[in-house]
Amino acid sequence: MIYFDAILKNNFSILKKYIYILSFFFLINSCGLITVNGSFQGLYSYYNNTKIKCPNLFIQYNDSIINYSLNNNGNSKIVLITGIELNKCLSQHSSSIVYIWSPNCRSKFCPSLEMLQRKCNDKQIELYIVAETFDVKMIQQKHKITRILFGINTDYYKTNLTPLYLPKFIKEMEKANKKDNTYNRLFYFKKGQFIKSVFVIEDL
Repeated sequence: MIYFDAILKNNFSILKKYIYILSFFFLINSCGLITVNGSFQGLYSYYNNTKIKCPNLFIQYNDSIINYSLNNNGNSKIVLITGIELNKCLSQHSSSIVYIWSPNCRSKFCPSLEMLQRKCNDKQIELYIVAETFDVKMIQQKHKITRILFGINTDYYKTNLTPLYLPKFIKEMEKANKKDNTYNRLFYFKKGQFIKSVFVIEDL
C-alpha cells in the first residue's frame, strides 16, 4: 500500500507539471503569444537550431550593451540576456517599455517593431525588444529600431520550452514585483521598477 501511494504521489506531481505547461500554452496562445501554422511555433525557443545555422548571430550580454544601438546595415545581431540583466539596463532610464516579441505573431496585440518604436519615441520612452523565440529570417531583417534586439538566454534557464523559461524571465525582469496576473506583451518600467503590463501602448 505504501509503495502504491508513492507511485500515485509521483505520478500526480508529473501530471501537475504538464497541466501547468498546457495551461500556460493556452494562456499565451489566447494573447497571440503563439502562432501555430501546422507546427508548434512558439512552444520552443529554436535557439539550438538557430545557433547551428547562424553561429555568429548571437552576442552574450555585457555591461557595455546598455548603450548599444542597432546598426541597420543588414548585419543584425541579437543579445542573449536574462531577466536580471535586462532589469539592470532598464534602471538606467526614467521610463522604458519591454516588448516581448513573437517574430511570427500576426495578432493585433503584436505591433510591428517600427510602429512601436515610433510610438515610444513620441512618448519619450526607451524601447527594449526581446524575442521570445528565435527566427533567423525575422531577426536579420532591417528593422528601423533604436536598440539592438535581445533574446532570452535559454541556456541560463536550462530549458528550450517557452512556457517554462518565459515566466522565469518575466519574474526576474520585474524583480518579482508583479502587480497583475496577466502576461501581456508590453511591460512598463520607471527606473527599473515594474509598473504594469498592457496589451497596447495606448493603455499606459
